[in-house]
Amino acid sequence: MVKSLSIICMSLALIAGLVIPLILILVIKKKMKASLKPFFTGCVTFVLFALIIEGVLNFLIFNRLIGAEKMMALPTWLYAIIGGFMAGIFEETGRYVAFRTFLKKDLSIIKTPFVYGAGHGGVEAFIILVSGMATNLVLAILINKGSSSILLKDASVEQVGQILKMIETIKTASPALYLVSVFERLTTIALHILLSVIVWYAAKCKKIQYYFAAILLHAFVNFCGAVLMDKIHLMWVEVVLILITSMVGLFAIAIWYHEDKDPEAKQLRLF
Repeated sequence: MVKSLSIICMSLALIAGLVIPLILILVIKKKMKASLKPFFTGCVTFVLFALIIEGVLNFLIFNRLIGAEKMMALPTWLYAIIGGFMAGIFEETGRYVAFRTFLKKDLSIIKTPFVYGAGHGGVEAFIILVSGMATNLVLAILINKGSSSILLKDASVEQVGQILKMIETIKTASPALYLVSVFERLTTIALHILLSVIVWYAAKCKKIQYYFAAILLHAFVNFCGAVLMDKIHLMWVEVVLILITSMVGLFAIAIWYHEDKDPEAKQLRLF
């Protein structure tokens, strides 16, 4: 049986996935008085580059060419490096392309990378929390009704193993785990905003080294999250990610002070 508290926490996390993007939009329009064009550009770019292009290539390379079993047999650190760089390359390339094309006329506006990052991270939070928690809720209901065997019907041997693992995870997971996922998404949104600032400077100042720096930082964050997941408690993983995100923030500030020669530009006013 799945605990009632777990189902409540899943529901709250799902609601958070719906509410977070709406709050971001309200803040952008009401507080920042900014255009939503970069926000929706960030949303579309994430879906195109991370979910579609990266997703298709990952499937073709790792499932078809190499094979899922061989990939799963790789050491965690190597799998984390590959996954980290794939995410970093495609997502940061998407950012750079967006700034150099659709948002080219908005490069002079200081709010552009912040709004773009909010869109990129906001839609990711929506997709992960809503789809992930909806799946968990369906599984939890089926388990509590004793109908989870339906999921195993017509499933392959590999799929059966995955489904049984998911069922066991939902049964044993702490209810707090689902709420931690919300805080993890908030940290990730902050990270996406900071990475957007770095790539914005790459596009604005035509300094490609900032684009490559963003790829390395993105890959490093993903690598740490994947490797530490099985080593320490999830709460401590989140603490580490917050610290790394803060370091990325310091790097973004350093670039900002180095590239913006206008003293007034250093008096950042977003609201």
